Amino acid sequence: MPKSQRPSADKTRNLLLKAASRLFAKQGFAGTSIRDIAAASKVNQNLIYHHYKNKKTLWQTVRHEILIKFDQLYDLSTITKKCDPKRFFQTLAYNLFNFLSNNPEELRIINWHRLEASGHAIQLERSIHSLHWQSLIANFQKQGLLRRDFPAEFALFAIITAVQNSLDTSSMFAGKNSLAKRKQYLNFAIDNLYCALKKPQ
Repeated sequence: MPKSQRPSADKTRNLLLKAASRLFAKQGFAGTSIRDIAAASKVNQNLIYHHYKNKKTLWQTVRHEILIKFDQLYDLSTITKKCDPKRFFQTLAYNLFNFLSNNPEELRIINWHRLEASGHAIQLERSIHSLHWQSLIANFQKQGLLRRDFPAEFALFAIITAVQNSLDTSSMFAGKNSLAKRKQYLNFAIDNLYCALKKPQ
């Protein structure tokens, strides 16, 4: 997260985040340097370190901003009061799918993260967003609506992976019906996940 700063620094911070987002999406974490970000944002390189400890902190902030943007578009905080676990799985998956489909830069950053996380130690610590989604799944378990013999984080990981796979650029989704195929795959994945995790009657 960025260091504590005065409101007057917000403009500089936004310039840095926008430049970093563009470069991380295009070149990944390893392929982007602080010097690149300074040049793209027209901000002095030394000033960057006034706002961010290092490149990893800037990368984590960019990732965090993606989740904030998602939360602003899709409020999932009350969904468990109105639906069953399957509907929650579907809603989270569909919202993530729509968000990433409509925000290709964010999708590229997430894909870079999947490729580089282990090799460059840029694994983002669990966000408050993912922890919240995980707690909602755990709550379904406490209500007896889902099996309790698996960690809630496994279910969340499976949902996110299904969304990422549905957005893959492989030939499986090629052709004029690409979007329909992606949605069909996502429905298939979520249906199977729910069948595997629902509590036996």
